[in-house]
Amino acid sequence: MCYLSSLTNTVLLIVIYRNDNLRHGCGILIIHYLIARTVSCTFVSVFNGILQQTALPPVYCKVQMYCQFFLRYAADWIESLVAVNRMMALSMPHHYRRMATEKVTNISALAMWVFSALWALPGSFDLGVQYVRNPYGTCVFDQRGNFGRMLFFIGFYLPLLIGAVCYGVIYVQLIWRKMAGTSITGGITRTLHQRRVRMANTMFAAFVWTVVCYLPLPVVAVAAPTSTFKYPLMPMWLSFVLFFGYMTTPIVFCAMNAEYRQGVIQMYTRSPFTQKVHPMDMTAFYRSRRSRSESQKKADTDLESCIGF
Repeated sequence: MCYLSSLTNTVLLIVIYRNDNLRHGCGILIIHYLIARTVSCTFVSVFNGILQQTALPPVYCKVQMYCQFFLRYAADWIESLVAVNRMMALSMPHHYRRMATEKVTNISALAMWVFSALWALPGSFDLGVQYVRNPYGTCVFDQRGNFGRMLFFIGFYLPLLIGAVCYGVIYVQLIWRKMAGTSITGGITRTLHQRRVRMANTMFAAFVWTVVCYLPLPVVAVAAPTSTFKYPLMPMWLSFVLFFGYMTTPIVFCAMNAEYRQGVIQMYTRSPFTQKVHPMDMTAFYRSRRSRSESQKKADTDLESCIGF
């Protein structure tokens, strides 16, 4: 399952790399998100194989579990950044491109990597979480006390809560605008608005699927912390569900978004990626551009390539 998860996430990363439209705006965060998942899956598959074949000292579990927690925290928090990014794009359409610049987006993603690396450290010193080996030879964690609950809440649950709030704001606002009869697009072009909504729908579907496959592991750890020792096979099955979610999330991307789907098809047919644009959209675009000043043409060019989604 880990190998398949690494494969599907790597394929989606290649699709994004080949399509310039998907490498900007929200796409920067999606790249970081997929990298965290791909490295996590690859790390687990390789090091679990080493653990099963070699009698390693107890400190190995501390190193392995630290890396796993670090990568999972990073994936969760970067996914919450994606939700915030989509909320900004649809709630503040005129200010989004000034606020969510490429530099700001990269810095925010890097901050989540650093935060996750630091937040996973206490368990390595048996503070709040203890990493041990169960009778089957696999490494498990034992959450302890209020400090351990705080670590898990901020590391696992808070980013999911932020994501849920952001997507709730997005859809409540879209429904309210439609019921009130106001402009659904918020003043931006309909083509760009539809693309932003399409990306929000894609990420929301991926978020829901992540919650379904991901929550069982931390819920069991908090609600029944000793169960992993009473039932040594439980961590294996919970990890199976987690990595099944990792493996199928790229499929959700392709099912919900034609750009990803088209990118996968064209990657396997070895054809260059071409962005489909409706002729009427381009006709209106070029007609309006003739009447604008030179200072506005750069913004139109950006709109034509749709990199500001």
